[in-house]
Amino acid sequence: MIAARLSSDLGLPKPLGESYVASILQAAALQGLTNSKTGIWELTVAGAKEARSVSPEAALEVLAGRQIVREALERLIGKKISHSQYDLIWSTLLDFLSEYFYTSGLAIISAVRAVLGEATKGVPVKSSLEKLIEEGAKKVGAHIATPELRSQVEQAIKDVFTERTGPAFDWLSRLCERFVALCALGLESTSSDEIRGVLTRNRLVLDTDIVLTSLCESEPDHQAARELITRFREIGGKVVLSSSVLEEVAYHAWIADREFRESVALFGKLGPDDLRKYLRNTFVRAFFLYGWNHEAKLEHWEPYISQFRGQTPHDHSKLLRILQTNLLAERLPDLVDEALKSDVTAYMKESAARARGLSVGQLGGDELGKADTDGKVIGSIGAARENLRQQGSQDTIVLLTSSGRLRRADQQFRARLGAPNSVISPAALSYLLSLMPGVNLGLSTLRRALFEFRDTGRLPDTQRLALKVLKSTGLYEVPWANRGTLEEHLNSELRKEAEKAGQKVEVVRERFVSGDPTINPAQLLLNAVKDMAVTDKREEELLAAQRRISELEAQIEDFGRVQRRAR
Repeated sequence: MIAARLSSDLGLPKPLGESYVASILQAAALQGLTNSKTGIWELTVAGAKEARSVSPEAALEVLAGRQIVREALERLIGKKISHSQYDLIWSTLLDFLSEYFYTSGLAIISAVRAVLGEATKGVPVKSSLEKLIEEGAKKVGAHIATPELRSQVEQAIKDVFTERTGPAFDWLSRLCERFVALCALGLESTSSDEIRGVLTRNRLVLDTDIVLTSLCESEPDHQAARELITRFREIGGKVVLSSSVLEEVAYHAWIADREFRESVALFGKLGPDDLRKYLRNTFVRAFFLYGWNHEAKLEHWEPYISQFRGQTPHDHSKLLRILQTNLLAERLPDLVDEALKSDVTAYMKESAARARGLSVGQLGGDELGKADTDGKVIGSIGAARENLRQQGSQDTIVLLTSSGRLRRADQQFRARLGAPNSVISPAALSYLLSLMPGVNLGLSTLRRALFEFRDTGRLPDTQRLALKVLKSTGLYEVPWANRGTLEEHLNSELRKEAEKAGQKVEVVRERFVSGDPTINPAQLLLNAVKDMAVTDKREEELLAAQRRISELEAQIEDFGRVQRRAR
């Protein structure tokens, strides 16, 4: 009865075993917390006192989070939130957090059970978390009357989930850990030997995000990724490298020079928490962090990037040597199921277009290239799995990735890829490892892997350029969650310029991004900043901006010249 009640109350994906519940009750009896009379279990006086002590502890944890999240939101929007307004925000946020973490926990345990070969029913898919974030932010924003502030708070709510450093992330990840632990009740009957056997039959292919994170200390999950790979190898697991993934990582190194030269004005001005906001390229972020920590100079860039960059855009020979040395990784055979590759690529393009409300022909080069790479990776995994099956091997090939797209592709093409799942998340792998005695997986590593929502989103080119310029001048600080407001005001200026020039606004936008001096990008940006200051009633900042307009124009123009040279 206790097992059934707990399973029902917690909505567990697998009922608790009676023997498991009995073992807990018996252990509690030895501590004087429970006793059994004629088959009925009761709390003792000491047990009742222990039970009552849980509620205040939980309440204190929630109260601590209330203030932590409030401070994070106020930092992101650059304004104070009144007590009455935050009461409404917090009550809505609590409902949203409960749904978010419960969905996340069930999705992770669903992935764990799939690895162990167990069927799952009625478990929400991981892709729904992005929608939950969006819907939760809108529910919070509904309590704010001012459209501009509503937009900023909604953006800040989403940003809280993508920032992977600071007190808010630490608190949220602790909550996620507890929800997953609740959802994992019912996995207790699986022995550690069984888990070890299942895991070591998987040859783990590292996806691009995992390789880049393990290489670059600038990434918040760097240590967690390295530890996860190390612990997997320690239990006898094999790590393999795909040529398609290595080519994509090599391309990241090849194109890094352009963003570096576009961002030199920011060198030394971006702290560790700013890197992922302003810089897209992982290698550039890593060098900026190296410069921040070790007072490196700009001229050190070339020897730094040359460690990774090959002779051609996809030459991965240097990367292969580094990864084979650091991770003791093997090579995945260069086999590709061409039909599967083609179908997965088409599916990825269609999915990306549908998510953005576009046609495939309207997708950018980066998105099309990513779809091609994903198709190659899944095609090579499919061919390698089939090759192992023909050899009669019990081993299989599995891709380790945090990409929701690839997990959905794995589900879509399961019949052709065969069992078991061909994709595993860091969350599922870390949780399986944590269930094994003797595997010392750090708590911070487990929490980072479990808290999987990590897509920081791509800023529009105009927005990214404007934020970089303002950050480099140091004359006007735009709170991060207000970047959408800046984009709106800048778009207004671009439309005015387009009307004046008799051109389409898309043409003017491209000219702005390229730093075309004939449209005076500096003045357009300054106008947008002043409009923001007026709208937001920050008169002091407006006056300061006006006093320094000449200086700022000169600095922005210098930035524009750097942009044009970099291109």
